[in-house]
Amino acid sequence: MSRGFSTLELMIAFALFCIVFSGVAAAEYGTQYWIVALETASEALTLADRQLDDARAIAAADFQSASSMDFTAVDSCDGTHVCYWRERAVSDISSCAKQIDGRVAWQTAHFPTSTVSLSDFLVDFSELIASGSDCGTAPSAGRWTSMGERSSPVALRGIPTSIDALAGVAYIVENNPSRLEIINGDHVYEYAFLDDAILSAVDVARDVSTGREYAYLAATSSQLRIIDVSEQSAPVFVASTTLSGVPAGYEAGWRLQYYDGLVYIVTRFMSRPSARELHIIDVSNPVVPADVGSYKLNTSAYAIFVRDQYIGNATRRLAYFATTHSSRELMVLDVTHPQNIASVASCDLPGTQRGTSLLMLGNTLYFGRENVPSGGEDLYTFDASDPTSANFCTPMSKVDINEDSFSRHVQAIRGTGEFLFVATNNTTNAHGKIQIRKTDKTKQLERAAHFDLDDLTENGIDFDGDTDSLYAVTGGDAPMLHILTGDE
Repeated sequence: MSRGFSTLELMIAFALFCIVFSGVAAAEYGTQYWIVALETASEALTLADRQLDDARAIAAADFQSASSMDFTAVDSCDGTHVCYWRERAVSDISSCAKQIDGRVAWQTAHFPTSTVSLSDFLVDFSELIASGSDCGTAPSAGRWTSMGERSSPVALRGIPTSIDALAGVAYIVENNPSRLEIINGDHVYEYAFLDDAILSAVDVARDVSTGREYAYLAATSSQLRIIDVSEQSAPVFVASTTLSGVPAGYEAGWRLQYYDGLVYIVTRFMSRPSARELHIIDVSNPVVPADVGSYKLNTSAYAIFVRDQYIGNATRRLAYFATTHSSRELMVLDVTHPQNIASVASCDLPGTQRGTSLLMLGNTLYFGRENVPSGGEDLYTFDASDPTSANFCTPMSKVDINEDSFSRHVQAIRGTGEFLFVATNNTTNAHGKIQIRKTDKTKQLERAAHFDLDDLTENGIDFDGDTDSLYAVTGGDAPMLHILTGDE
């Protein structure tokens, strides 16, 4: 009996010993792990910071060329060697801002993988100034897996044709009657045109040298009109100009963009050989706008996008156009020298459907067109890092946006970071949507969500990075301004 009791004591003692020993072993393992983690974390942080430094250096030479990159392991994971994996992800917030994420994972034999991440934001201030401060510099806070109205729609006083949003203020041009309507929260202001001109487009820009803000409008007679909107409650007419060689009437100011003290304005196609559709107007002194260059497009441009690009060891100013020409729906011009404009590229896409919209994020060009029958593609992406290259017109991806049999075509494109906002409508404006699609190249323009909004105006959406909101105008019997946000 005593022998059995002694054996039980021995077994209990051994069990206790095992428990204590396992705890000591676990503590020893944990101590070794943290020693290794501390030793390698410093190196990992250095590598992660190096990813950001490399991107900063690339962006300093050519802002748009800073892009994502994957790296292989620095060393083998065999034995006691440390293995590091590096990754740099670059997201284009806008044409003048990027978010950079540097990530480093490391592993030592017999220990789990650890990870460190660093982030930074880059802003191209020259591009910010050139765009008239109409360029978002902060990443979107919303996840945009759905979309909803931030507040009740605002009733408009006329029929809207175009909108530009800047710093939380919506600038809308309207006809019947002709006016510029300025909406800032609950406050609504306007500038009415006594000649009842037909207004087609608006772009608002801030002159950083004076702090003044100006609205540039495309119209019929006096095709470019300039309104000082610095005091929103009291807009002031500044100047207007008639485009050289352009007759008044139908062939009027149609689309425009302000860029670096110049306004690039187009008319619709004019058959007269001497009548040029593209005009470049110097507005560095808004009181005295001056026509400094023109070019015969031989087509109508429904969208225009201008920016400076670093190509072939030189900075060139390029203008991209979505046109109605059946064999060159996408056109690119070198407008570096306004008096010596040259063609850079023209792309003939399948079918005869016209180009309708453009957006540039980083070096990716998003291009929209009219609905292509029989399931053809109408939303494209192109690598625009060098439009002079032979493969520029070969799309990186393309998709049919007509997913609900309403024969939709692309009305306008806006975007930020990983989100693309595509306004679609059918030819009668009876079935409108704003689609949310993915900018991630691996997603092939995948649609994530949509928001139904019928009667969308042809040129009627704009994304404002300052407020992380999408502004949209609708026509019909009850024109409205809608302010949309993503889920947070």
